[in-house]
Amino acid sequence: MNRENEAQQQLDALDQRLDDLRERVAAAGLGDKPVSVLRVSPDGNRSIRVGTSESIAFRALGIAQPEAQTDPEEFRIDVSEENLDVLDGADTLFVYVDDTAEAERERIESSPLWNRLPAVQADRVHFVSSGVWNSADIIGFGNILDDIEEFFIEPGESE
Repeated sequence: MNRENEAQQQLDALDQRLDDLRERVAAAGLGDKPVSVLRVSPDGNRSIRVGTSESIAFRALGIAQPEAQTDPEEFRIDVSEENLDVLDGADTLFVYVDDTAEAERERIESSPLWNRLPAVQADRVHFVSSGVWNSADIIGFGNILDDIEEFFIEPGESE
């Protein structure tokens, strides 16, 4: 398609943005504040995302993930009411709800266990677009970075 130069420019811009955001994370002392990502799907399916674009973004920025959620070979960790405490290690939680699973969001938020999570108690839960956070391309990755910057880095810089 003869668009190698355009692709390289996009990759170079992404590398520069990652460098800039990584420096901001380090300067704000945010690297050791673990972040988890929870995907909510229909029929009660919930999973922590580990080997996906958003987890790659957190690792690239030097942002910690809870210890049990760091193996990039593991694509996901299924979450249920019985093991919801696996999210206890997250200082901040990003949640994306599939478009067909809005009722599941209500079910999760009404759970007494949900309200005991440290990120929930600290008001550091961010519901983000499933269309963006489920993407696997450079544009979607940039949009994930936008959310991380807006909901995690900028608030951390102002503390």
